[in-house]
Amino acid sequence: SPVVGQTASAYQAWYVTDTDGNLSYREKLTIDDTADGRLAITIGHLSDIVLLDAAGPTPGIVAQIVGGSSFTTLKDAIETAQDGQTVQLLQSVPLPSQIVVSGKSITLDLNNYTISRSAENTNAWLLGVKPDGGLIIKDSGTAGKIDGTLSGGTGYGVLTNGSLTVQSGTITGGYGIFASGGSASATIQNGTILGSSIAILVSPNAMLEVTGGTVAVTDAENSTGEAIKAQFESTVKLSGGTIQGGQSGNAQLSEYSGVSLYNLRKLADGRGVLDNGAGAISSKLEMAGGSINTKLYAVTGNNLQSACSMATISGGTIKTTEGAAIYWPME
Repeated sequence: SPVVGQTASAYQAWYVTDTDGNLSYREKLTIDDTADGRLAITIGHLSDIVLLDAAGPTPGIVAQIVGGSSFTTLKDAIETAQDGQTVQLLQSVPLPSQIVVSGKSITLDLNNYTISRSAENTNAWLLGVKPDGGLIIKDSGTAGKIDGTLSGGTGYGVLTNGSLTVQSGTITGGYGIFASGGSASATIQNGTILGSSIAILVSPNAMLEVTGGTVAVTDAENSTGEAIKAQFESTVKLSGGTIQGGQSGNAQLSEYSGVSLYNLRKLADGRGVLDNGAGAISSKLEMAGGSINTKLYAVTGNNLQSACSMATISGGTIKTTEGAAIYWPME
């Protein structure tokens, strides 16, 4: 409190609510001493809107289950979340290890923040979904991102053996998404999937469906990567969105294109080879909408590795800037 003869100042702020109980503005009462020993009391207006999170996220808290508890690690939040719940990021977080979703289907809201890898995390992927798991990724902000980039390695953003749905946000890495195994399905409804090597890799018997958003290599003008690479009896369905592959012009077709389709034949020793031999299983593309844009070879296969692979195109746009849109040499 002010004392006569000393220079002093004190204030108290209080909040004013509207008739519904919502915070609407705050006022400040200031008490100062004056030269003649009297007190001066001033009431001033501070602000019309109270920003409760103006100081930023609570130190140590990185995620919360919407409507539930808060957590100091994203891993704890995801492992604690029950089927159908949403885990929301509260600040950007570098992961020291992999996080796996299993036995439930949950939603991850990036909330304008970034999931990346810490310096010691050299694992191939950041987030994983097991065959019995489901993960929906969305971003309630505009800049949310999962960045699986690994220095000196491929690095996946998300590896799914189960069900993965991307509603918004960005996923990037050497591979943005790797859909692996017969139980794997990846659905891109919106958002952006980027890869410096391959944006989305679809492995044997896995399924990819793109209904919106963008799937692209990170440097489309100079990269020799593929936006989507579909292997061995996998299925790719396009009904919306934009596929942007890298530049081409090289005879090694498996490295350069928008969507590539190939066969797999298993050898007696269990190894697999890409060819048209007896027993080889094929890949399939179904395109009903969207667009595939590349420098060369928007859709491609070749005579030695793609016989019986099938591309069915009933809608959408295929465009290249310098060469064949569909390149399927069979001689």
